Amino acid sequence: MAKLKSKELKHLQKGKYHDGEGLYIRILRQGKGLWTYRFAINKKCHEMSLGTYPEVRLSEARKKLLKQRRVKVNNLNPLDERRKDNIKKPEHYIKGGIEPIEYITKNKLSYCEGNVIKYITRWRYKGGLEDLKKAKQYIDFIIEKET
Repeated sequence: MAKLKSKELKHLQKGKYHDGEGLYIRILRQGKGLWTYRFAINKKCHEMSLGTYPEVRLSEARKKLLKQRRVKVNNLNPLDERRKDNIKKPEHYIKGGIEPIEYITKNKLSYCEGNVIKYITRWRYKGGLEDLKKAKQYIDFIIEKET
């Protein structure tokens, strides 16, 4: 099986495609997909998300795969390890280099202001338009309170 090529990804039709070493992309519609890592522990198959395409490029997906394979080599379940990380340092918050909670506490923001920062920071990586609508709702609360 040949490895996937970056240029061909945007033209793939709906379906699941294998890149090798457990890396797959599930094309949801042309130009949009989900990277996954398939692995087995104790003869039980598992699959974990590595991010969405095109937000996560092929080269990034391969790096994420390598990181998860290293976890598995140490006899750890990558899904369990990710759950631990997601509690302390969720990926959708650390992409900007500073976690929203650090910014919120350093600037002594109110509850509503803090939620605006939280939803604006994560919308591309977690909640999409729903997060933007939530941020707008908190902005509206702030405006209403100040007028």
